[in-house]
This record gives sequence, C-alpha cells and structure tokens, in this order.
Amino acid sequence: MAVPAKRPGGWLEREFLAAGRLGRVERNGYRFWGPVVAAILVTELLGALADWLNMRTMFHVKWPTISSTVGHLEMQSPILAVLVVGTIAVAAFEAATSPARRRVNGRPVYHRVRHQQPTRFYDWWVVLGIVVIGAFLSVGVFHWDKYEVGYTIYGLFLVFGIIVPGALAYFAGRIVSFPGLLYTVRKLERRVHWGAVVVVAGLAVLLVHLALYPWPDLVRESTSYAGVGRGDAVAAAEKQIAAVLSFRSADRGEFGGEDAWLITFEPAKGFGSGCVVAVRKAGDGITATPSPACQG
Repeated sequence: MAVPAKRPGGWLEREFLAAGRLGRVERNGYRFWGPVVAAILVTELLGALADWLNMRTMFHVKWPTISSTVGHLEMQSPILAVLVVGTIAVAAFEAATSPARRRVNGRPVYHRVRHQQPTRFYDWWVVLGIVVIGAFLSVGVFHWDKYEVGYTIYGLFLVFGIIVPGALAYFAGRIVSFPGLLYTVRKLERRVHWGAVVVVAGLAVLLVHLALYPWPDLVRESTSYAGVGRGDAVAAAEKQIAAVLSFRSADRGEFGGEDAWLITFEPAKGFGSGCVVAVRKAGDGITATPSPACQG
C-alpha cells in the first residue's frame, strides 16, 4: 500500500490547529492584520534596501514607508513629534499590561455601556477596500507626491482600521467583525509561539524606528530654527511666491546676518528659477523675504 505523501507545510498546520478550533473573530483577525502587518514590514524592508536595489537597477522603490511618512510628519512641528511618541507609549502600555476593564475582542468597552452588539456592515474587507481605493485615487487620479500618498494610505488605515472600531466599541458597544492587533497577536502566541515572537520583534523595531526616526541613524536636526518651525516657515514662504512655482527644499542658513530658513521654490518639472525665501522670527510674528525671482 502506498504511503500518502505529506503536504508541504503540514507540520505548521498541525501546530496551528493543536490549540483548538479557529473561531470567526480570530480568523478575521488573521485575515485583516496578516496582510496589513506583512505589507508594512515588507515595505519597511524594501525602503531600507532602496539604495541597494536602485544601484543594481532591479527596481525603484516609489511608495512611502510608514516610518518615512511619520518622520515627515514629525518634521513639521515638535508638537506632532510628541504626539507620535505619546501614541507609541500608549500602544506599548496596552501591549505590556492587562488593564482590569471590560474588553470585547481586545477592544475596551465603557463600563456604562450595558449591551454589545456586532456591526452589520463594518467588516475587515471594507477597511482594506477603503485603503486600496484611497491609494488608487491618490496615485492614479490625483498624482499626489509620495508623502501625500503616504498620508492618504496610512491615514485611512488609522481612522477606519483603528480609531473608528475602537470608538464604536468603547462608546456604543458596537463590535466590528475583526479584533484588535494585540488580541490577534496573543491568539497567535497560543498557537504558534515562535511566529508571534517574530511578529512582535518586527513591530518593536518598527515602533522604535518611528519614535526615534531615522533610527538607527540618529543624526536628526531639530524641527525648529531661527525661532520658527519648519512647517510654519514653508507656509509663510508659500504666501510670497508666484503660483507657478512649487516648494522644493527647506534649508538652514543666514539672512541679513541672522539665522533664517532658506526656502527654495522651482517649477514643478524644472530648475533654475532662482526663487529663495528667507524666513525668520521677527518680534511676535514671522517675516518672509522673497528674492526678486519669486514674483515671476
């Protein structure tokens, strides 16, 4: 009698199912968070290898990583950097502790909410569909730059994948079909311990990378210079230029013997405009001094 051939990966399936039957909520957690975590970590890896890949002409990594998007956000204002670190601290606290409060599928529910019920249409594939549509529109229709694309993709995921499900559960007792990330990781740890360790290690490195971006390269300048934040300096400079010019760079330098942001503007698809706006703090306000070329 012929011995049935063993399926590749059969040992992993047996180990996974040894902890018991896979429930609907847990299955939806893997369906939602599996692709999300994999996409984020793979994108981060490709982003780290971007220069190496480009030098070997394999392909050009065009999409933004979540770390570069958050790093760009932090550069706009010190307040935003503090909010990012505070959010990461809350996530770390939730992961490291088990607060004594009522939870449903890993999401806290306000103690005065007496009854919980599932939502009818808020499924895991709805969130993924919203993110995919947003990515398509931002790239294929509006042709936004990479950071605008990053804000769209990760912003939609943050709102519809984390904030809205959490708010529905906490304030209204409405439970979406997919659980939170920590719930899913804890379920995975019961089934495949080493798999959960790999996921947690990757997420821990990512969180440190986000909080201290661009860690492990810790050469990072302050977001404020000449008494003005970078984002405020760019906004002030944009009010002084002709509409045909687009922001190109923000550098630190001197103007009139004092520290100043030197904001450069060029045609959207060209160079050589010669437009530079010097921005600095002046009394209670901000002064922006454009070069003659900025007026077209």
